[in-house]
Amino acid sequence: TAGTPATVTGMESPGAKKLREERETKTQEADIAENKDLKAAIFSAGRGAHGQILSADMLYKLATDPKTKGAFGVLQNNTIQSAILGALAEGVQTPTGSIKFAGIEDAVRKVGGTEQEINAALQAARYYAELELNYARMYMKGQGAVSDNERRIVGRIGGSLSDTPLVAAAKAETIKARAEYDKKISDLYYQWEKRNPGKMVKDFERDSEYVRQIGRAHV
Repeated sequence: TAGTPATVTGMESPGAKKLREERETKTQEADIAENKDLKAAIFSAGRGAHGQILSADMLYKLATDPKTKGAFGVLQNNTIQSAILGALAEGVQTPTGSIKFAGIEDAVRKVGGTEQEINAALQAARYYAELELNYARMYMKGQGAVSDNERRIVGRIGGSLSDTPLVAAAKAETIKARAEYDKKISDLYYQWEKRNPGKMVKDFERDSEYVRQIGRAHV
């Protein structure tokens, strides 16, 4: 028909081609950004694993040693609540900041704790603080400040002096196992990336050889 632009059947118009290319570019950019975040998460967890393992090991020893396990569970004792609530908060310094624990020394002393148990409680508080801050840094990175709810979740995962010795030891073992797994994944990915430059983390996750090794690391 006169005045109608000619079209070729089966071929996209210049306008459609431009839209398709723009969509493809945006998808590619999104994939690159996602891959960058996934890599950062893998390496962040791998770097933090060493500290998690050390802290978990020390907590396990404190919770299972007959001379120090009395430091755990004392904060559940109703007879010392007034001592805890009335005490000034004590700052526990960690490599990445500080978390405050109220009346730890007074609480353990109130229930007849030995000097060794008091020292163990203070040490445990430091390790719990390090676990909490390290966990937030490793798994909540990029989300801004950790909210109160998120901090409570992290605290439940890592544990506290309110846990009984048995629970504290079990949590420490779980934290250590997770950290060892994260370290293994980080090491495997580092090896794989050197052999497969330019490929995505998703390709690593689909690589059957490495999937088997990841599975063994998780056992």
